[in-house]
Amino acid sequence: MPNFVFLNNAVAQQKSDFGQIRENNWLDIVRSKVEVLDWTSVVTDVRPFLESEDDLLAFTQEGLLSLLR
Repeated sequence: MPNFVFLNNAVAQQKSDFGQIRENNWLDIVRSKVEVLDWTSVVTDVRPFLESEDDLLAFTQEGLLSLLR
């Protein structure tokens, strides 16, 4: 479970349109963001932090969305 105080403070600093993120809506908010991300850019950003290229096989947009359901 996210720390909603810290998360909402960070979101407020970014001036996003998410409104208040709470226990009852955070999964929907994250899911809606993941659905529209340019996944090629996400993989490029994440790749340096992975221990092996094989880890990318498990790191898919579809896989992340299934965890958020």
